[in-house]
Amino acid sequence: MISTETVTIDGKELTRTYSDTFKIRKIGTDEIYDDAIDVLDYTYEETDIPIEAAPVDDVEMLRSQLAAKDAEISQLKARMVRG
Repeated sequence: MISTETVTIDGKELTRTYSDTFKIRKIGTDEIYDDAIDVLDYTYEETDIPIEAAPVDDVEMLRSQLAAKDAEISQLKARMVRG
């Protein structure tokens, strides 16, 4: 069964979509995930592919990825101001 929940990471509200048993596929694409965290609302369906391993600490992993993206955006903005 697919479940969704709203998570807040560093003040940003995101939608987490997941299944407790199978991987999920974003409808209209071939994208398959164990779970998905999105800014926009996408629709997912369950696949017949079982989830094999428990995920690592999702929140810490996402904070790290978000911090890296924020740093990347800051660098790009700085280049635009100089250029």
